[in-house]
Amino acid sequence: MSLTSTISRIKGALLSKKSSAYFGMLMIGLGPIGRILDSVLLKHFAKTKQLTDIPPTILIVSPPRSGSTITYQVLSRLIPCVYYTNLHAVLPKYASTYLLKNDAFGKVKGFNNYYGYSAGWNDVNEGNDVVSSFFDGAKDKTEIRQRFLNFSSDLGASNERPLIFKNVRNYYQIDKLIEAVPEIIILRVKRDIEQIIQSEVKGFKELKSFHPIPPELEGLQYKLKPTIFATKQIVSLEKRLDEQRDQLQFANWIETTYESFCKDPKGICNSLLKKLNPDLQLRDLEFKLNASFTKKVSDTQAKEIQDELKSLNYEGT
Repeated sequence: MSLTSTISRIKGALLSKKSSAYFGMLMIGLGPIGRILDSVLLKHFAKTKQLTDIPPTILIVSPPRSGSTITYQVLSRLIPCVYYTNLHAVLPKYASTYLLKNDAFGKVKGFNNYYGYSAGWNDVNEGNDVVSSFFDGAKDKTEIRQRFLNFSSDLGASNERPLIFKNVRNYYQIDKLIEAVPEIIILRVKRDIEQIIQSEVKGFKELKSFHPIPPELEGLQYKLKPTIFATKQIVSLEKRLDEQRDQLQFANWIETTYESFCKDPKGICNSLLKKLNPDLQLRDLEFKLNASFTKKVSDTQAKEIQDELKSLNYEGT
């Protein structure tokens, strides 16, 4: 993400009056200092051990605004697991030692989030930069695999504590991760595409930026109408995910929809848990999810989105 886009998103978040947005800004502000402290001092107190085998793992993928953050939050609450938290974004080496010692993984009330930001040090974090680091400058799949093992080790993953994480930014190179880590389970979250695009247009209005931006659309985000750009963006992301799924024919590629997940979150989580470790059980947690079907744009904007979808000839597969 460019510096301009980052600044725009920070301004939008600060104006949102949402606690999760404010917390996200606090975390970003503390990040550089925390990571220095972590690398110099706290890493010596970390008690996680280096893994040689890939732990049971789920990676959640989707375009933005697809319901993947709420899916991530629910999985992290129901399944005994480790995941990348807001605390990891500040103290990457020491965070899991602290969270495991205090049995704090998954012990978060509610599902508060604001465009991917969550409120609470032990709540989920997308970890864009750390996931990008799996691939940046890697010579081959062996190096990607080792970086992933290091990430899993830092989080304290194990058979008894599977790893669950989510990423949107690296949608285009899921195939590289599968090639390097074929043990992984990919959970793709889909949603009614008009709802996704409407949410993305609303997000642009509030955050003043789009993310992620496909390479072929670089430089067009401020030249096209938000409805047109968002439609092109989301269709491009969905097509790239479709392409990887269809080319790989990967047995552990699982797809669900935001709408069906909201109807039966425990049933879907239980099916996933059986794939991770059938000896584990879901946590006992009572809650209810309601999928959003509200129109988030004007009638004119909704029509522009529908017309652009028709011109792009994409309905989702």
